[in-house]
Amino acid sequence: MEPVPLIFAGDHDPHAAAVVRALAARGVESVRVDRSGMVDIPVSIDPVRCVIGRIDLSRVTSVWNRRFPPLHLPDDMERKWRKWCDQEFTEALVGMLLRQTVHWVSHPTNLRQASHKVLQLHIANVVGELAVPDYLVTSNPDERGSSSGTAAKARP
Repeated sequence: MEPVPLIFAGDHDPHAAAVVRALAARGVESVRVDRSGMVDIPVSIDPVRCVIGRIDLSRVTSVWNRRFPPLHLPDDMERKWRKWCDQEFTEALVGMLLRQTVHWVSHPTNLRQASHKVLQLHIANVVGELAVPDYLVTSNPDERGSSSGTAAKARP
């Protein structure tokens, strides 16, 4: 099967454009999708197949999840419904993609885990190889400016 990379990126993402050009120079035709405009693209999911527009995901060999910008939804839609639609669409799309046996660049699970900055600070502190400054994450204004002073310092 010919490799078919699927790239999720905004239309004006220069990094994605560079990757598409590099793949084309190697004779690899990629498929680039701007998720924000997907409300206008038919998406079908059933027990056997997943299709986005004319793209049968069974042909996709890799997925680069560059960016999932918000969906372009009607301007007059209430904010709560916009958020709900975006969240539900994202869940369906990611679920559909996770069904596929593909190579992932920026796997959704890893991206989600990487968004937990407090966990990142903790891991960097435990590893001890990185200079982690004292930090404080709080919702208590009485704690402002205080610090435990326990952050690990980088080893020489």
